Amino acid sequence: MSHTTYPDRRVERTRRRLRNAFISNLKRYAYEDIKVSNLTREAKVDRTSFYNHYKSMDHLREDVMDYVIKDLITAYREPYQQKKSFIMDEFEPDSITIFNAVYEHKNTYEILIKSQQLPLFQYKLTQEITRVALNDYTCDSSKINLTLHSIFYAHAITGLIVHWVQEGFYYTPQNLAKQLIQIIKYTPRNNMILKST
Repeated sequence: MSHTTYPDRRVERTRRRLRNAFISNLKRYAYEDIKVSNLTREAKVDRTSFYNHYKSMDHLREDVMDYVIKDLITAYREPYQQKKSFIMDEFEPDSITIFNAVYEHKNTYEILIKSQQLPLFQYKLTQEITRVALNDYTCDSSKINLTLHSIFYAHAITGLIVHWVQEGFYYTPQNLAKQLIQIIKYTPRNNMILKST
């Protein structure tokens, strides 16, 4: 008989407080200037509690990024989770919830993307989307290298998210989902018109 262990609610509450304090401090200070004492004061936990949960500031930073990426990956999988096969351009825009997941953590995404942490966060996000795409589905064309295909889509989606955040969430999540479907439907076979110079 297997037993599933769940984190103690107090443990999760302390981690959530420290993650929130980290994001709050990252908004005001460069990463290198964030002090454990500032975080623990803001999170209302003692220094020992910090080190009971995290080995270092880098460990906390990883946890913050992993936390929002995990939520995003759940949303990424949602449209096809219950299917045996699917055609990407047949998804309804309402089924694309990845942008809703970003918008729900709007403050965290803004701070991570507008800080010096962008390269690391963008790398981790792209790597995770690539990993999920390679693990979850395949393509029926023998001419396409699946690794390159997954990398292409991961960079495209990450690029859209980063641009959207940098532009202040100009589009609604629903509008962005509609645009993503239109972009997927627009294949390279379609006529590309050169602009006159």
